[in-house]
Amino acid sequence: MALDTTLTIFLQSDPWFVQHPVAQEILVQGNHLISLNKSRSHNIQALLGNMCSYGAARWQYEPGAVTSADQVLTNRSRVTDCKSLADIFVGLVQHLPLVIGNIQARHIERQDYRIVTQPGLITFNGRTGSRLLEGRWCFGDHWVVEIDGLCYDPTFKVFNFSFANPPHIAWYALDEEEDGVFTRSKWTHAHHQTIYMTERGEYTFNRLQARTGKKAAAIRTVRSVFRR
Repeated sequence: MALDTTLTIFLQSDPWFVQHPVAQEILVQGNHLISLNKSRSHNIQALLGNMCSYGAARWQYEPGAVTSADQVLTNRSRVTDCKSLADIFVGLVQHLPLVIGNIQARHIERQDYRIVTQPGLITFNGRTGSRLLEGRWCFGDHWVVEIDGLCYDPTFKVFNFSFANPPHIAWYALDEEEDGVFTRSKWTHAHHQTIYMTERGEYTFNRLQARTGKKAAAIRTVRSVFRR
């Protein structure tokens, strides 16, 4: 049991937890104790750790998937994305009698830019970013949770950061057009390598891997023969 006696009794009588059985499982099966005698910071981090551990064993992470916190917490879906994960965490925090001031899911987005993360960033369930981007993730937007001025990222299990400066985001890359590459798009930054997308849907720093048409195939064949 990851809850103290008082919270355990509360959990059993609260209608929201009765209606959302997965939320109950997250709290009951967690390894980190949540207690009214512990600090707010401890309880929030313990709750996020328990949620991520539960999800690692049961949930899929699919960026941009059509899903919701309600579907996941009522066992109608095991597919999550950053928005549903943020909403799940908000729901858990809001429905426990913890001393919390303001809590909200916050949207990280810049128009015409893509978010590029730090290399080697791993999701709550062990997924890594593109192998062609040094293990980075590249996406159009992202969701985190802000509690009394500090942010928490359930997708990547990152604690205690400011919304203005997420430590796991490396840069924002401008969406620009370019002929001859898949999707006719590239993502640029003055101080970082340009990012492209391959026909297999992977992000890459290598423009050759993103080229389309017979000319690109011919170049790849020549290089392959040359390297033998």
